[in-house]
Amino acid sequence: MPPTHELDWSFADIERDPQELVDAGFRPVWTSERGYPGPLPADIAEWIDPELGARARLIGPMSSLFWLAGLDDLVAAIDDPTYTMSDEVINIPQDASIRGMVPRLWEDGKIPTAIYNSYFDLPQSPILALPIRQESIPAAVTSSVTSHALQELFPMCRQRDFPQQARSMRISFNRNIARLTQNIERDFTRHLGDNLLFRGLSRKALFSSMLSFVPVISSANSDNEFGPGIYTTPSLEHALQYTASQGAVMAFQNPDFQNLDVSELDGDNWRFVTAYCLGHLASNVRERLPSGWGNMDVMRGPISTAGRGRGAARIPGPDTQVVAVSYASCAALAASLRMIIWFE
Repeated sequence: MPPTHELDWSFADIERDPQELVDAGFRPVWTSERGYPGPLPADIAEWIDPELGARARLIGPMSSLFWLAGLDDLVAAIDDPTYTMSDEVINIPQDASIRGMVPRLWEDGKIPTAIYNSYFDLPQSPILALPIRQESIPAAVTSSVTSHALQELFPMCRQRDFPQQARSMRISFNRNIARLTQNIERDFTRHLGDNLLFRGLSRKALFSSMLSFVPVISSANSDNEFGPGIYTTPSLEHALQYTASQGAVMAFQNPDFQNLDVSELDGDNWRFVTAYCLGHLASNVRERLPSGWGNMDVMRGPISTAGRGRGAARIPGPDTQVVAVSYASCAALAASLRMIIWFE
């Protein structure tokens, strides 16, 4: 076993000490490691179930989180009256970085396009490569569970791999993720049966997925633990951490991976694949990758969580991720779509 310092691959997105937030003029944040320094404010408490606890890694105002990650341009944009940017409280999931969540916040309309483009060196005058797509909940979707033709909900849907129909409904988003999970499981998903996988995403990403359901490489997935792919999890609660009031959850049931190569990652195999995909290339990581892992169709293994102690390496967490990393596995996953839950 190599020395632990060779695989110190904890997320390096925290450039400043959370204990210095108040002195720097920012509100404190809740962390999974230390909790909150004092009585819990209402806008942070509503993300946390008092009985089950939070499943997030960080919870706090965007200004505080951006400051911690050294994203000073975004901090300045919140304070700049030129931009209508609300300093709302958000959560950072256990397996995500603050910087990695920025594209999703932009998709949700929480970061203005002008500041997002300049921050990521994107062109100021966007070139439309695709027809303009709607991102509102289709009028046919109501608060009742109803089967819809996917072509009706998504006129640009590529029908080849998806089923003809899927159930759909709209519900109010609740920042108390644990409570929201309980309500959805009680009222909706338990009626589907077993072997469910969930994918939480923004509406923009949902409409894009129905147009092209493939493993995409982009700056938004640079911190994905198993590399580019379509990520799902049996944990509805974990998937909900990637949605918001303008998001959605896709529910898949028992995708047919029988004729595909599935990699079950645990132990050292999990550690080295995850370290490699996150770009933490210690000298011995590449040589210790499991044989044939690069030819797999599906990667299955734990979602990481923070280790104990400041700067500790990530460790396998209690939740599982199932990732379609090839075109064949994406097609199998698409065919298993059963339900879309829209949030408003």
